[in-house]
Amino acid sequence: MTSPAAGFRVDPDILGTQAGLLRQLAADVTAMRPSATDLDTDAYGAIGSFFAADATAAMRAGAEALEGLGGTLGELSAALEQAATGYREADQRAALEFTRVDVVEEPR
Repeated sequence: MTSPAAGFRVDPDILGTQAGLLRQLAADVTAMRPSATDLDTDAYGAIGSFFAADATAAMRAGAEALEGLGGTLGELSAALEQAATGYREADQRAALEFTRVDVVEEPR
């Protein structure tokens, strides 16, 4: 574990890779969402019609959960990508500042 005094290191490329993995996971989860969430009340015959409302409610809840998870994963992916971009830009600014330093030679 790194102590607070020692700081920490971030590899923007790793953040970008993780963002891509989360973006793909978000797409996969969203694709799991069923296109139809209503169950035909006659799907299970006369006796099964009593359960159709409960089954439809459960299907809708599951579909909403998948939609929410997919959206959250997409937002997390975007946030990681923004963080990676921020670290890259900070590194570029720091590198630019180093090139602006004038070294004055002391007289001998």
